[in-house]
Amino acid sequence: MKRVAYILLLLSLLVALPAKAYDFKKSYQGNTLYFSVLSGDSTVAIVAPNGRQEGWLNHHKPSGRLMLPADVQYDGQRYRVVAIDDNAFLECEAIISVAIPRSVNFLGNNSFGQCNGLKTVVFDCDSLGEAYNAFVGCNAIDSVVLSLSVRKMPPFLFSEFQHIGTLFFRCEDAVNLKNLFFGCKAETDLVVGANVRRIPDFVFYNFVGLKTIEYENDGISLTEIGECAFVNCTGIKYITIPAGIRKIGQGAFAHCSPHTFFFAPQAAPAAAAAFIGTDKNTGVIVPCMSLESYAHSAIGRYFEVLEHKDECDETFNRLKIIYIHDTIIVHDTLFIGRGDSVRSDNAIGEVQPEETPDEDEEKNEDEEDEPWIFIDGKTVRIAKAIEMRGVGIRVFDEKGRMVVDERIPQSQPVDNYYIRLPKRQRYFMRFDMGAPIMIDVEKQEIH
Repeated sequence: MKRVAYILLLLSLLVALPAKAYDFKKSYQGNTLYFSVLSGDSTVAIVAPNGRQEGWLNHHKPSGRLMLPADVQYDGQRYRVVAIDDNAFLECEAIISVAIPRSVNFLGNNSFGQCNGLKTVVFDCDSLGEAYNAFVGCNAIDSVVLSLSVRKMPPFLFSEFQHIGTLFFRCEDAVNLKNLFFGCKAETDLVVGANVRRIPDFVFYNFVGLKTIEYENDGISLTEIGECAFVNCTGIKYITIPAGIRKIGQGAFAHCSPHTFFFAPQAAPAAAAAFIGTDKNTGVIVPCMSLESYAHSAIGRYFEVLEHKDECDETFNRLKIIYIHDTIIVHDTLFIGRGDSVRSDNAIGEVQPEETPDEDEEKNEDEEDEPWIFIDGKTVRIAKAIEMRGVGIRVFDEKGRMVVDERIPQSQPVDNYYIRLPKRQRYFMRFDMGAPIMIDVEKQEIH
């Protein structure tokens, strides 16, 4: 009778025990992880060993650099990791970094909640479902990386972040990242990856904590800034438009309040609608050769202050006599230098104007320092003429007489502009740009 009572007691205790919250466990990169099979499928979710309520009670919590697997093998079958369950790593304070693999498409509530030691989060996932509260209470984060594989993320994912530090944005083919940082007050420095071609629409919309924007490798691959990409990012004080930019979407920088916009050389002027709501007295620094073209653009009509950088006035100090291969082309030869010292390494020799100004003649100091282009031919073709709209061009013969005085039209429709010279002889050409012409000695190019 006592034996029967003991067995009944034991059975009652077993029934009272909670069901196991996981189907199997695996050791991975020095941490033991727990997995639950999803509906008998070949996919699994990472879970807490005691379930959502009890979490990691009486279990060794993960620590250090947590690398989550994209798939695991158990009992002869391979499972794809597609989810991180609610409270899966709740209060795992010893985790210092986590990398979420591309296979994961769901982050549960508080999946990394209260991970107070978490400093770095790397998103390699292609897309995520709802994940609004995944990182609640993670106040030590100083680096977030959105890797190149990221395409879709839920809105407001980072809205509640109190601290980010540096955000590395390396998404190469993002489709939908709208409102990802909406209302986020965490002070953040944004670094745009070297291979990013487009900043998506609305991605940093109302990211009020965003302080700076930097570009790896000067943003050489970036060609487009999407619609409303930086709306109401009021914390940015200095905004650079990289050289490769060809399109800036409507409202891209609307209602921002930077001290300065800086357009790098070759950056295309944007429509005024990109800056709607921005103070018209904001300083706009444009490329040295493009002040006049920018002044006649939508930017020039919207902003009151257009200027060059100070060092533009010093570009002549590094002029040398160089041969130009493709930027400006003449039928015979072309050299950059000063009118009284043009020479060639191709046996043309020293060139001196037949007449020199009288010493008593009043000289313009500014003109003495202007660059000259020596040409020997009858027809000059100026490439990239569209970028030089409005630029004045003067050509002088060896006696100092002006034989051409014209200006590339603002409506210049094609890339090439031709200058016809009266007869075949040596001439000196001068660009009248209202500002110094940029000459890159190392690359042998005129900008």
